[in-house]
Amino acid sequence: NSSVRVGWEAVDSATWDRESSTLTVRQTALLGQRPRRWVVRMNDDRDLLLLIKERVRASLVDTRHILIDDDLGVTIVARRAPRADSLSWAVSVDPGIDVDDPDVRARIDDALRMLRRDLGQ
Repeated sequence: NSSVRVGWEAVDSATWDRESSTLTVRQTALLGQRPRRWVVRMNDDRDLLLLIKERVRASLVDTRHILIDDDLGVTIVARRAPRADSLSWAVSVDPGIDVDDPDVRARIDDALRMLRRDLGQ
């Protein structure tokens, strides 16, 4: 029985499945990696789900979708942990975007630089 601590700023989503009585929490992934996911069976506890969603929303500072190719792109999210000054950054990629392409990486890096500048980072 091991436990893992994931800060609110690192939680991408949380969902409740009523049929299976499971809470699924998905962690923000590093660029090009799959997110970690935990599924916990528990009694119906919508208050817990609401609390998780509230805390995750409170960590959001800014979200921007940047087009990379036609109508595909990346979503860049700036988040702040409770009682922290610095921001953490997450980039989620639309299906069909090749993050191994150097031109795509350069455009993502440029977009990150612009957002950091806009937010005084």
